[in-house]
Amino acid sequence: MPPTLDTISPILPANDVLETMRWYELKLGFRRRFLYTEPPYGVVSRDGAEIHFSHFKVAPRDNHTACYLRVKDIEALYKTCRAQGLVHPNAPLEVKPWGQKEFAVVDLNGNLLRFGEAVA
Repeated sequence: MPPTLDTISPILPANDVLETMRWYELKLGFRRRFLYTEPPYGVVSRDGAEIHFSHFKVAPRDNHTACYLRVKDIEALYKTCRAQGLVHPNAPLEVKPWGQKEFAVVDLNGNLLRFGEAVA
């Protein structure tokens, strides 16, 4: 039997790893898994999703890093993110031609988080 891939965890750049982890906890409901201080590296998780952060100086306006997170009940997540003013102005919730309902958020480092759910 060939090996199988189980999960994928993006490693995103963070100017301040601890501050970034706090942002994900407060804004998106993630929980801290661990934080190393030297070199700065941390992990947050929520449900089955895990995101790693590595200390890397990045100008948020010039950052082109992105990750896609598949969700269940995207409407509820969208409502929460919209109430906090997190939804990217060019990426409100909409059904895409490829059969996904999606919206996007940009974190404090300029990392794009695209959330999607298959259209039934």
